Parts: sequence; C-alpha cells; structure tokens
Amino acid sequence: AANLAITFVLDGKKTILVDADLRRSQMHNLFSLPKESGITDYLLGTKTADQIMKKCGFENLFIITSGERPHNPSELVGTYRFDLLVKELKERAEIIIFDTPALLPVSDAIIMAPKMDGCVMVFRTSWTPLKAAKQAKFQISRMGCRILGGIFNGVTLSRSYYPYYYGYYGYYSYTKYSYEEEAKKRFSMREFGLHAENAFKRGVRSLRYSFPKYFAEGGNLVRQLIRKKTFWVLLFILCGLTGLEFWFRIRPVPQAADEGGIVYLGIAGGGEAKTGVRAGAYQSSVKKVQENSTSASVQPIGGAGNTVADTVSAALAAGALPAAQQQPAIGESLSRWFDARKAGKIEGYLSFYDTAGFKFPGGGFSEWREQARTVFTNNKKAVLILEKMEPETARSPLYIETTTRLLMISGSDSARMMNTMIWKNGPNGWKIMGEKEKRIE
Repeated sequence: AANLAITFVLDGKKTILVDADLRRSQMHNLFSLPKESGITDYLLGTKTADQIMKKCGFENLFIITSGERPHNPSELVGTYRFDLLVKELKERAEIIIFDTPALLPVSDAIIMAPKMDGCVMVFRTSWTPLKAAKQAKFQISRMGCRILGGIFNGVTLSRSYYPYYYGYYGYYSYTKYSYEEEAKKRFSMREFGLHAENAFKRGVRSLRYSFPKYFAEGGNLVRQLIRKKTFWVLLFILCGLTGLEFWFRIRPVPQAADEGGIVYLGIAGGGEAKTGVRAGAYQSSVKKVQENSTSASVQPIGGAGNTVADTVSAALAAGALPAAQQQPAIGESLSRWFDARKAGKIEGYLSFYDTAGFKFPGGGFSEWREQARTVFTNNKKAVLILEKMEPETARSPLYIETTTRLLMISGSDSARMMNTMIWKNGPNGWKIMGEKEKRIE
C-alpha cells in the first residue's frame, strides 16, 4: 500500500494513504510519524478529517495513521462515521488507499470493501494457500465489491511454490489499548508453550512441503558442481591429503637403527646396540668414569638414607649408563633437580630446564613454567619421596634419558608419578630438553 501510494504521488496525483489496520498498524513506522490522532479518533468523533491528515516527505502525499487501538475495530469501521470519512477524503484527493488487515481471520476488510470503488488483493508466495485465496476472492465478490486485480508478493526465482501454514500475526490476543503497542509483556508460561507448539507444527508442515523443493535444488547443485573442473581438482587434493594422513597413521614405527646413533641399554647394562655400536665398548668406559667421578654430597630423600647421587652411582656401577657419554655432574644435577622440587623452590627447579628447546606434551618452556607454578602452589604441604631413579638410555655423546619414580604424600592421600626426562650436556652443564610425567597409581 505504501509503495502504491508513492507511485501515484510520483505520477503527479494527490494521494491519501489510510492505515485502516486498527489491530496492528505499520504506516506510522514506515513514514516515521506519530501514531496518535488517527482514523480511530475520527471514528470516535474527537477529531476532524483535516486534523488527522499528516504530511510526510513526499509532496501531495498525506498519511492518516491508525490512532489508538480500539476495543471494537470491526464495529467502528461499520459505523456512519466511516462512510462520512470516505466521502470527505474523496473531496480532498484524487487517490485514496486504505490498507486493511487480512481478510479471512477478521471481518474488517469485508465491512470496508463495499464502501470502496475497488479492491486490490495481495497474496504472498509460498505462504497463502490456493484454497484461502479462492475463499477470499469469493467473499469479496459476494459483497458486491469490484476486484481491480491482485498483487503476487514475495516472488522468488524457484520453479515451484509450496503452500505453507497460513496465519495472521496474532489477531486474537489484545491485552493493551495504548499508543505503546511495542511495550514489553509479562512472561507467560502458557503463551510460551503455545508459541513453541505452533512453531513446531509450522516447522513440520514446512519441512514436509519444502522437502521436494530442497531435494530438487540439491540435485541441481550437484549437477552444476560435477561440471566444474575446480570441483574435481579440489576433490583430488582432498583425497590425496586424506590418503597421506591414513598412510602416516598405519606406517610402521621406525626402528632404533633409524634414530641416528641412539643406543638403548638396560638397567643392568645388558642392552643391545641397535646401530652397529657394540655395548662392550661402553662397558670399558664405565671404569674410567667410576675412577674419575666423585659422589655428590646430598641429603637423604626418603627411605633408608638413599640419595640421588647414591642411586646414580649404583646405576653407574651396574653398567646402566655408557660412561663415555656422560659426565659425573649428571648425578649432582639430578640431585639438585629433585631437592629443588622437594623444597618447593620454583626458580631453582626451573633453572634445570632449557628455556629455548624444552618440549613436553603440553607445549614449551612457558607452558611448563605455568604448570609447574600451579603444581608447586597446590602441593606446598605435600611430602615428596624419590622411590626409584633409572638412567635408562644414552642418546649420543650429548644426550641421556633418565626415568624417576616419585611418591607424593599429602595428608592421607598419596600418588606416584613417573618422570621421563631427556638431558643435554652443554656449556652450562646438564639441561632438561624434554619431559613427560604420568601418574602410575
């Protein structure tokens, strides 16, 4: 209605647009006009025709808003005052357009139709059922109104149209009669349930009617895609990447011979050299380390006086470590690492980790530092005991792998953790390059 009125104005005709939808008016919002002093006030006899006509941004276009929402809109449009309004407006303009509510849910449009020179019916695509359109046309014709034509609104480019659930935006619920129709309503569980039920029903009906349309559109999309070369190129790349990921998952784990000189030795020195280096060559070097090394002086750490240095020395004596690949300071480094952790000295504990190259399953040194601070804070009163330390594997002249088993006692609770660490021998002594900690009990 608004667009039609503007079209007549641009054609040079003086036009009046009347918002005769007294239940849910919209014209005042479209033209940014006050809703007060509208057609309702004229029908109630409180305003004249000139007083309710409002100017807008278009020359020769006058808007009559709906005014305050009445209790009985159907009765007002059927009074003599409405006939008088039509007569007065015809004297003031060439074109008068009345925007009415939907025809089938309420009777307002049926009452106003015989008083008009003609009627234009508006239907919405994929919304107004054909049966409802035929019923509306029949009612208008039965009232003796001249049908000028119809407007098919909301047309899309799809080939078919499917009927949807037909309804008219809540004509049967009116609780307030004021200018503030957008005012917030109190929450009602019953109203919420009704809305949810109606939404579910509409969704089911919409899905039932829309499925053939969506199925056909999906088929068209597939046919268009398979004609594109780009689609096949992207599909080939995707399949290739998927195949590579699958191959990396199922490929065999590389043996020790592929690890560049890493030799795995057992706790008692009975390990097997995987890279062609004989274990006996390391056994001959153990004696030199035992002769040249000195035991570090440390405090007892749980148990019957055993120390980290004693554990390292015992491992050396048993031949667990290839002495040619480590320095005597590894025992002292392990001792001071454990003492710092046991005493809760976070900075001293973190000084044993290589800040640039350290890695663990959760990230790098910065993530390890935050995790360590959290653990130290949460376990201030816990007692830490070293149960076992096993220098398991020597990795080249610069690297060694150690495994420690710690017992943490906090009140009545206790937990055992196993730490596997990779130490690197550098200018600043032994530094931890990698660590993995898991709870074993």
